Amino acid sequence: MDILAHGLWAGAAAQALRRAGRPVRVRAAVAWGVAPDLVAFGPLFAFLLLGLAQGGLTWAQFADPESMARPPWDGHPVFRLTSALYRLGHSAVIFAAVFAATWVWRGRPHWEMGGWGLHILLDIPTHARSFYPTPFLWPVSEWTFDGVSWAVPWALALNYAALAAAWAWLRRGRHVKAGEAG
Repeated sequence: MDILAHGLWAGAAAQALRRAGRPVRVRAAVAWGVAPDLVAFGPLFAFLLLGLAQGGLTWAQFADPESMARPPWDGHPVFRLTSALYRLGHSAVIFAAVFAATWVWRGRPHWEMGGWGLHILLDIPTHARSFYPTPFLWPVSEWTFDGVSWAVPWALALNYAALAAAWAWLRRGRHVKAGEAG
């Protein structure tokens, strides 16, 4: 799923949790929701921009991002770093361990971290095995689900239609509550 959609879903989930009485900071949940991709792809993005600026890469190479994950690029250190960070940030096993440790340390759940967990759950069915499949069982297993790429036009349209519906429902609920209070 694209990073904007991850932020919007995390924000919607945080708003829904607030409505349910959970003390959730929406901006923090959004930050957790986009963090796995920012951390994993930030170094790669900087490398690619530097390559463009220095003339080592062309805009034509960006037209097919899947080609960047194949030889000769796949052995490059920045791509290896990206893959390692991607596995860490997209593992439900790692998320669960960090969430549990934070819960024990703070004495209560850090609900904002749910944005990270939601990110993983949303990526499982929206990533095909051909391009950054979601390693949600890593380090226990390398198995991934062969989903439908989020970039397929109908999947992208369906996702943003669902987001629009979710946010409309949240806004409607806010107006109904405001009207009931008066």
